[in-house]
Amino acid sequence: MSRFFSLGASLALLLGLCLPPPSAASEPAAECGRLTALRPANGAELTAAAIEDRGDERGPRCVVRGRIVTSPRSTINFRVDLPATARWSGDLTFIGGGGFDGLVPTEERYWKQILLFLGRDGPLLWTSAVVSSDSGHQGKGAAPSHDFSWALDNPGAIANHAAEANHLVLGAAADIVRDYYGKAARHRYMVGHSNGGRAGIMAAQRYPQDYDGILSFAPAISQQAFAANLVPFYQYVYASPDHWVSPEQTVLYERAQLAACDTLDGLADGVISRPSACRYDPAPLICPPGISAGPTCLSEGQAESIRRVFADKYVDVPLANGMIGYPAWGRGAESAEFKYIFGSSFVARDGTDFVFADNIVRYGIVGDPNASIMTHDPVKYRDRYLALSTQIDATDPDLSAFAARGGKLIVWYGTSDDCVSFAQFARYYESVKSRLGNRMNGFARFYVSPALTHLNRGPGANRFDLLRTLHGWVEKDASPGPVVATRAADANTGLPAIARPLCLYGHYPRYKGRGDPARAESFECAPDRPEAKP
Repeated sequence: MSRFFSLGASLALLLGLCLPPPSAASEPAAECGRLTALRPANGAELTAAAIEDRGDERGPRCVVRGRIVTSPRSTINFRVDLPATARWSGDLTFIGGGGFDGLVPTEERYWKQILLFLGRDGPLLWTSAVVSSDSGHQGKGAAPSHDFSWALDNPGAIANHAAEANHLVLGAAADIVRDYYGKAARHRYMVGHSNGGRAGIMAAQRYPQDYDGILSFAPAISQQAFAANLVPFYQYVYASPDHWVSPEQTVLYERAQLAACDTLDGLADGVISRPSACRYDPAPLICPPGISAGPTCLSEGQAESIRRVFADKYVDVPLANGMIGYPAWGRGAESAEFKYIFGSSFVARDGTDFVFADNIVRYGIVGDPNASIMTHDPVKYRDRYLALSTQIDATDPDLSAFAARGGKLIVWYGTSDDCVSFAQFARYYESVKSRLGNRMNGFARFYVSPALTHLNRGPGANRFDLLRTLHGWVEKDASPGPVVATRAADANTGLPAIARPLCLYGHYPRYKGRGDPARAESFECAPDRPEAKP
């Protein structure tokens, strides 16, 4: 579930330096245009094929647009970008969508969000055939991916959104690639963030033969757990203006929490690298008697809302694969992402989390556009939550077929995610480990970054080369070694450039007590257990 924002020109320059001159790798327009006569798999119709060159780091490429009509109310629009033959790496990469989909991500702003996560690995996409789809519906409004109205009485569109659309498009894209280059793609990858990350996990579960490697950033694996368990939370937050937390109060809380928890990793550096050990309570920030809540203090109700953010949420609504409840959101980057929870004002109710949960309730659960999360009782709709969860949620712990065919999976999460609960995916990951045991190490890695949010914002080290790591694992059977994450100096916050080890789930970057705190080798990935000492 994502908001979108632009990358700086520096990233474009960095990516451009890594590629051969586009003019030396152009393709005849006629060769591209002939693809519209192709009839690829799964009933796909190709509506356009033309060379596009925007003068950016991607260079000239043959862009194919098409559609697959699966029902009267569900048409899958898709796009395939084909680099010139001289530049093609031999790979195919599927880019997942965000939110509720509803747009082709490589046509829209969301494309740049994926690039933000990939960082220095962006050039790997420019030499790959790149595929994406809108998952079978077209979202409405200024933020199409926030729209869930298409799901109302539309089982075909729901099935496409869940998993079918991307599977069908992949089959068609494979034919397009084979026809254009005269041979099949050597390897097939999927890269996705949020809902696109969920789609990657779902592909490993339902279509294990589709991809050789999957890179999933902050996968939103259970929309239904999110919606059902946020109902009482939001009914409390919006019961009174004294329960709603403003952006200024968010900064107040964040600073106090940082002062209490910064050194839990062995170093005062402006980063809470061990959020699991942070138990800061906002009680000291409650206004004295006679003082009104505002930028300098909190009401009792606002303090309680913050406590509920960092508490596990539970509604008695069992979901697919035994999922129930919704674990706490993460600490450590509140000013970057509390807006997801509380939005811009009490009246607006425009926080992304509220909007998504309310949309699911209206169109997916109750089936009434006039329904509201504010009066909703999830327990009365248990059957509907379970049915939708069985279709959409990527919570099946059986990844044995994906592992057996040699597939590789890398997952990343920022532990300060206040959109999708990092801890919920951790629960799922543990369920996979319980089923597969020692086989996990042969095909899956789960990396975590402290003090980073759903959109990779925050004071943590937010640049890491995980797509390159995945390629090495798939193509050279090079088991992932140490990964270093970096953060550039930020003149606005005064934070210096740093490097940290990117640790696997269950570990955190602990300062060794000596060495330059800006360098990764001064840290070690220490076990993050309650009994482990900082």
